[in-house]
Amino acid sequence: MKPNKFHLIFVDDEEDLRDIFTHLFEDEVTNGACDMNFFCSASECLEYLSGHYDPNVSYIVVSDINMPGMNGIKMLEEIQQKFPQVVGRYVMSAYDTNNYREETERIGVMHFFNKPINLKLVKKTISDDFGVPFTE
Repeated sequence: MKPNKFHLIFVDDEEDLRDIFTHLFEDEVTNGACDMNFFCSASECLEYLSGHYDPNVSYIVVSDINMPGMNGIKMLEEIQQKFPQVVGRYVMSAYDTNNYREETERIGVMHFFNKPINLKLVKKTISDDFGVPFTE
């Protein structure tokens, strides 16, 4: 599946990652290949999708698992049910346990990124999964 334009959404309670992901995809956002948002909680992300969801846009969500309130797995499960245009679901976590792996596989998560996050791997994986040529 190769969307013409997609919207990247990053969800992590570590707000310092906002600048890191913004810088990582700066060229793609600047040249109009994608839009990007960063949210510090699952509830912020779900609220955004509820109010701004566009069925003509392909969304990709990359979420931390352990966050206050709703965790990333539950959020992605809810996204899967309510927002079918979220074509890519990824998780990142410092806690790589079999339970998390099983849960993410059960709900169709495409990739599990271990923290500390390998930024080049995130970008390459999304690029490979959707055939989008990102800058390096």
